[in-house]
Amino acid sequence: MWDDYLVKWKKGHIEGIGSKLMISYEELDSCQRQIFLDISCFFNGCDKNTVIYMWRDCGLCPIQGLEVLQLMSLIKIGEDNKLWMHDQLKDLGREIVSHESGGELDKQSRLWNHNDALEMLLREKRNAKLEALCLQFKDWSEYRFTLEGFAALPKLRFLQVDSKHLSYERVDSFLSQATLLWHNMPFITSCTDCSLSENQLLPNLRWLSWHNFPRRILRLSKFSLSNLVILDFSGSRLTHDWDGWRHIKRAKKLKVLNLSECERLSKTPDFSGLLTLERLIIEGCHKLAEIDSSIGQLKHLEYLNLNNCQSLFHLPKELRTLPALTELILDNTSIVRLPDWWGIKNMESPHVHISLSSKAGDSLNCLTSLLQLSLNHTRITHLPNSIGALINLESLLLRECFSMKRLPSSIRELRSLTELDLSKSGFIELPDSMESLENLKALKLFLLPESTVPALPKLPESLTSLAIISNALTVDPDLSNLINLKLLLFIIMEPKISSESDLVQVPMSQWIGKLSKLEVLTLGLPNITNLSPEFGTLPYLKTLQLFSCCALERISQIPSTVTKLHIGRCPLLTTLDISYLKNLSELYVFGSPDLSERALSEDLLEWKISKDYGYDLAETFGTMMCEQHGVDYLASEDRILRELYKVLRAYALRNNPKRLRHVLSRRKL
Repeated sequence: MWDDYLVKWKKGHIEGIGSKLMISYEELDSCQRQIFLDISCFFNGCDKNTVIYMWRDCGLCPIQGLEVLQLMSLIKIGEDNKLWMHDQLKDLGREIVSHESGGELDKQSRLWNHNDALEMLLREKRNAKLEALCLQFKDWSEYRFTLEGFAALPKLRFLQVDSKHLSYERVDSFLSQATLLWHNMPFITSCTDCSLSENQLLPNLRWLSWHNFPRRILRLSKFSLSNLVILDFSGSRLTHDWDGWRHIKRAKKLKVLNLSECERLSKTPDFSGLLTLERLIIEGCHKLAEIDSSIGQLKHLEYLNLNNCQSLFHLPKELRTLPALTELILDNTSIVRLPDWWGIKNMESPHVHISLSSKAGDSLNCLTSLLQLSLNHTRITHLPNSIGALINLESLLLRECFSMKRLPSSIRELRSLTELDLSKSGFIELPDSMESLENLKALKLFLLPESTVPALPKLPESLTSLAIISNALTVDPDLSNLINLKLLLFIIMEPKISSESDLVQVPMSQWIGKLSKLEVLTLGLPNITNLSPEFGTLPYLKTLQLFSCCALERISQIPSTVTKLHIGRCPLLTTLDISYLKNLSELYVFGSPDLSERALSEDLLEWKISKDYGYDLAETFGTMMCEQHGVDYLASEDRILRELYKVLRAYALRNNPKRLRHVLSRRKL
């Protein structure tokens, strides 16, 4: 409906504002309209958890406003908390802004176009309407406006400047600290000629985002930072001893500080004057090796992101004193072990490294507010046993922790845990206590070929999503107790197949029929010859994916509820009856040579049947498979596909060499 209305509206003029297209917008209150227009002009794709601070400080009631916009289908908020708005609704919002000003830049509330924003600044004409503008300089020569241009914008609450880095040679040619690169002027003698007083510029500014901030040219002392709540200097060449930090301490309301990709930052600045901070983002600072001890003074800090700070080997002991911290992101750092913040008290060393023998009973109740701990792709070797003290922890992410061999038994104490990611890990055993994780909803367990976990422990009944990829399991797991499971990915790889005796045919376990809530099922089991009769009784199954089930000869009954059917590399599966699948809308079959395209329903929206065993098609299938289960398909999955291909090749040559040897030999890995 929206698409039809938008097409009609675009053919006419904005006078159609009373049409059905505008009904939803007109039903919004004034605060909700402001949020809608902000998203359409600037914040599509932005993190909701950041932008919400500006709206709240402006009195726009953002929690309620975003909920209303979602209910009216004007925006969506993804699982990554990113705001999303359809391009046509975004265009609609911008047209509304232009219409409200009568097409006059001097009266427009938002300027998202660089040329319009620059023209406004060059006029140096007072504009009491402008609330937000965005500039994007692609070359140093485009800098040609004065600070007086900003002084004419007393109501500006959002300023975003994306600028190219200026080399020292360029900077030296501009001597003014009062004027920002006054273009075509031979030189400016001194800042004493500037009429602007200290702390006067942009008094209403809530959000200052200046990438590649020109620290040697622009003096922060000119800006009024009294209302600033978000400061983004990402991509700038700032250092911890930059003189500008003392001016930033005047921002007594500052909630969010973003220093991502500041390539010269080897140590964080002194945070002692930024006591109101709630979100600190220092992502991608590759030279960062030290976090200033003053971080312990940030008693309101809720979110700390140190992702991809590759030179960071240690965490300061002061982190343990942050009572409000709920999210700690340490992905892609060089941290080898976590300080035992929850164990034995050791205040003498700035980096507390205590053995696994520490007891949770000795906990100092540090960081017990933590809800998410992310250690993806780190060199961490183990978790302290006292981690069980994190009684509120909901998400523990250990993806690609290749050096971690086992979890501590105290993991059973994490009763609030809902998500546990052990993807691509080197575990040699899993604790029996995992069944105690009574609130666990999602478990990802992708074991590397060198892992030696022979059997799965009993898993908690609370699971709704389970993903297992392994070549080490020698005992068929019993998942019959997982009665709440909705998504299951289960792939078993045989590590060494060189002769007929290496692959033993077995029927599908009957526990599959107990998973009555299953909606998405992905199986890659090289030994199974058929799916159990109970499989056909699954009442809610929507998506079925069978990948490299090398011994699978028949599928007796597919649930009639299935809408997506993907079959890849099942060489012995020669017949497939889908005539009764009235709800089927998507069919992909790769590598089953004798399947024909006859009897395909006209209701199929997408379908492809191919005899090709090519690796490219396997990668396509792998992508579809991972998307169904909310996991990324990356190049590192190639090893999994190669192992699965070896399984298929060995089994096919053993059973039907005349029919399949030629097909399989077309692609060598």
